[in-house]
Amino acid sequence: MMKKIIEDLLKPVSGDGLGVFRFFFNMVLLFEVIHLLRFRHLIFDEIPYMSFGVDFLPALLVWIVVVVCLMVGFQSKLSSLLNYVFALVFFSSLKDFEYHMHYAFVGMSFLQVLFPMSNSFSIDSLMSLPRNRALKWHYFVLIFFGLGVVYIDSVVYKLTSPMWLSGLGVWLPSSLPFVASTDFSGLLDHELLVKFLGWFTIFFEFVFCFIFWRKKLRLITLIFGVVLHLGILFAFPIPYFAMGAVAFYLLLVPLSFWSNLSKLWNSSVRVSFIKYEVFDPKMISIIWKPIVSVLLVSQLVVTINSFIQRGLVKSDVLKWGTSLVEGYSRPFFGITNHGVFMDSHFNQYQHVVAIRDTESNTFLPIITEAGMPGDYLNGNIWVNWTFRACGAQVKDYKLKSSIVRYVMFWIHSEGMSKLTLNLDIVVKKIDAPKGWEKGFLHKQMNSPWIKAGEVFYDNGAMTVELDDIESI
Repeated sequence: MMKKIIEDLLKPVSGDGLGVFRFFFNMVLLFEVIHLLRFRHLIFDEIPYMSFGVDFLPALLVWIVVVVCLMVGFQSKLSSLLNYVFALVFFSSLKDFEYHMHYAFVGMSFLQVLFPMSNSFSIDSLMSLPRNRALKWHYFVLIFFGLGVVYIDSVVYKLTSPMWLSGLGVWLPSSLPFVASTDFSGLLDHELLVKFLGWFTIFFEFVFCFIFWRKKLRLITLIFGVVLHLGILFAFPIPYFAMGAVAFYLLLVPLSFWSNLSKLWNSSVRVSFIKYEVFDPKMISIIWKPIVSVLLVSQLVVTINSFIQRGLVKSDVLKWGTSLVEGYSRPFFGITNHGVFMDSHFNQYQHVVAIRDTESNTFLPIITEAGMPGDYLNGNIWVNWTFRACGAQVKDYKLKSSIVRYVMFWIHSEGMSKLTLNLDIVVKKIDAPKGWEKGFLHKQMNSPWIKAGEVFYDNGAMTVELDDIESI
């Protein structure tokens, strides 16, 4: 049976779906790189605009050009290799400002170096004989490592989470103002519906690897998956994670659909003549067996580490070994644990910290007056402020240094570095929910702001006075 499965995966198919995926996934990557460019002084400077070593502007601009080339399929082999190097240099080196989607970008950047991503819908294909062939294998590997292993590892965490098992996995994060980017109270206030969505998320992630490759179930899998991640796109301030996942689901769209677009593309751009690229199954098997084996073993070891972290397996030797493997699999292949939006992120998280201009009484674009993520808090910036600068247990020294970083960035971005400013540090006390509660989000949004300190700035010099946040 396994031999038949392998033979089926090595069958040649249209490469049009890979071309569509290449365009949209790298478009999301382009957004992420532009995001790094916009916030480079906040992310890379020790003190924004005041204490920094290397200005990454030239490197990020070159990376943007590389990603655009990869997106449109121009000089694909070179651009994919350069893109992978940039991903390693930037995404894999970030610590305080890394977040989950960075690993997906690293993993897919690695696979794009090896896969025939530009045989269709690309400039390269227009400049040479059309080579719009791929293998089922290419689609399977991208979906499996892009979505499947993420869901498998995520389920390990969810099935050991009281929050998710009680049906609150969707409701609770969406009901906390510092997490929710959109007010979905109309949905959140229906207990049975929102609990069903939480349980269905676990079920869908659990069965995904068993159904995505079955032809009869691909359409329903596609619909549910896209709806799930569009919900994440609108509900939470991690848009590139949601958009990247939707890009993977494009690989489940029937190839006949993309083939019709491909015919239109060829007829409108050039006189098309067909010459399929020939794949030697034996050669493919020889090349890919060791690569996929390394990826699979790495993912298996990392998932065992997830069992260890959840207390399901206890072994100091396994813990050491799995941590060692993750030490290389995470930075080079983007293979890591997927315990996101878990109880530990929200239990006892009772203080939302914001900064307010005393003169204009307006909030800096970090946290809004309602306590929701501001303009700055998007993707890795949101993760940094929400869980590293603040967190369930606020450490005043960490918060103080983060306030200096964010305020200095805001001052220079707004062209106010020569001014004298006085800002208030304010705290919104929120409840730690013990169960579903109607109107919970609005109740937290309406909680009053309490002054907890001040920021004094005078022509480059900054002083921060901060009360003990946890005592408020």
